[in-house]
Amino acid sequence: MRRQAANGIARRKSANRYAIWTSVPNHYQTAFFEALRTAGADLQVRYYQAVRPARLAMGWNSFSNLPDGEQYLSKNTRPTDTMPDWQERIHILPGTTSAGAIRDVLRACCRKRVPWVHWSEPSHAGWRWAVGYPAKWRYARMVNHYALGAFGIGEWALRDFCRWGVRREKLALLPYSSQMPQEVSGADQPCALFRQDRFGIVYAGGLCHRKGIDVLLKAFASATRSYSKSVLMLVGNDQSYGAYRAMADTLGISARVLFRGPVPPQELGGILHCADLFCLPSRHDGWGVVLNEAASRGLALVASDRCGAAHHLIVPGENGVRVRAGDVRSLANALQTYVQNPILAHIHGERSHDIFRSYTPVANVRRFLSAIETWQGMQFNSRAA
Repeated sequence: MRRQAANGIARRKSANRYAIWTSVPNHYQTAFFEALRTAGADLQVRYYQAVRPARLAMGWNSFSNLPDGEQYLSKNTRPTDTMPDWQERIHILPGTTSAGAIRDVLRACCRKRVPWVHWSEPSHAGWRWAVGYPAKWRYARMVNHYALGAFGIGEWALRDFCRWGVRREKLALLPYSSQMPQEVSGADQPCALFRQDRFGIVYAGGLCHRKGIDVLLKAFASATRSYSKSVLMLVGNDQSYGAYRAMADTLGISARVLFRGPVPPQELGGILHCADLFCLPSRHDGWGVVLNEAASRGLALVASDRCGAAHHLIVPGENGVRVRAGDVRSLANALQTYVQNPILAHIHGERSHDIFRSYTPVANVRRFLSAIETWQGMQFNSRAA
């Protein structure tokens, strides 16, 4: 009876009080944090890194001024010392191979029996997954024994956690969520002038091999060989040192490809305003929050099956197409479907906007709170038994 009473007191103390530990502040988690606070949660957030130069080059905010309750961790300070009431909170922790500061918090939570939850994207596939399996297996045992549960950023992540060994009843979906779309003051001028009255396909993100930019250029060239009234706008930091521009020239499409460069996240709406179709051809993307943003603006979507968000935000035949990652022909066929029938892109775009409503920050808060309540109930009943 004493143990049951103590468990009940612990649940009441941590109710609606959370601490989220993560790497860097970013525009696709900020909206969720704000929505969680609006819902009445007492939230503290700790970041163990500043925004890196590579991210700044992509147009990210430096986040030098953080909201109340959020701060960067100091290397010389024990993480839990930055949060005097840390034992009275539920802690959301990011992964198995995080920084030492996060491992310190994980060990402290397990030692003091403070409730915690895992939250991450899926791990990388291939040989790296196999090499890291022993660590994943050990971590899964820790989740099963100590944690309330594990949030997966997409169904792909949940399947990955099962492969680690995490029990299915411990799993719940909690994807990234972008801010609700703000009113666009006007179309992005460089994109609008380039597109004119042609069919516009846009990509936004880093221009690199992992994102499949080489596949996209080849697929665009193949899909639009007989449809010259179509353009491709690439928005992001070119990490190829000019190789993609040279490829566009070799493919004979340089006059129809705009290398827009990086833009701040708040300016993306003006660029999406100039597009008919959004394409994310990544070879690997744990989620791909830019698909959220494109869906919120009512665009048809084409993305690879290695993008976590593609399995949630794309309903094939209703608002877009999922293609095989790294497959030029698969992507070319999808692009050609819309280039040949621009009206279809408009119809599918309207459906994208409907689907987006299930992935807003407010919808995510409902997922979060419901899962926490379910897990706490399971834990309480287990200990009572």
